[in-house]
Amino acid sequence: AVGGRVAVENVGEDPRGARFTVALPCVQSADHLSSAISDPGSLSDLPTIVGTSCLVVDDEPALLDLVSQILSEAGLEVQTAGSGLDALERMGESSFDLVISDVRMPGLDGLQLLDLLLDRATSWARHFLFITGDLLDPALKLRIEEVGARVLYKPFDIAQLLGAVQEVLGRRLDD
Repeated sequence: AVGGRVAVENVGEDPRGARFTVALPCVQSADHLSSAISDPGSLSDLPTIVGTSCLVVDDEPALLDLVSQILSEAGLEVQTAGSGLDALERMGESSFDLVISDVRMPGLDGLQLLDLLLDRATSWARHFLFITGDLLDPALKLRIEEVGARVLYKPFDIAQLLGAVQEVLGRRLDD
């Protein structure tokens, strides 16, 4: 659950009229988080992973820029892709130690991207970190668990992102 609430009330005298109100918690914007990483002291206590190559895939430009900026500040060599198809193209040009991908994207989504990579090498699931805000889809959760990829749920903070990156890189080193 996301911690919201749903309310229903009658509207006027007509029993067929109703008002539905859905209230969801406010999440910090990417702009707010971006200001947190502009302060060099905010990253000083976080682990760095220098020299690791990473591809970040997301169709939301603000999140794509934010995640890539955080990872670059932490010492990773980061490339970005705005879609699953763009990611496949980048992966044909370069190799990556880690792929961080949104799950839900138009066209080729994150799970479809991973499926294509798994056809090439089954170890790809250990190199993948999914980012999603979809907490309610049990089929999605089951599919991610089936392939053995790590998932980070939105909203997340810098420490959670870097911790998840370290976890995936640690799994990759165990290959």
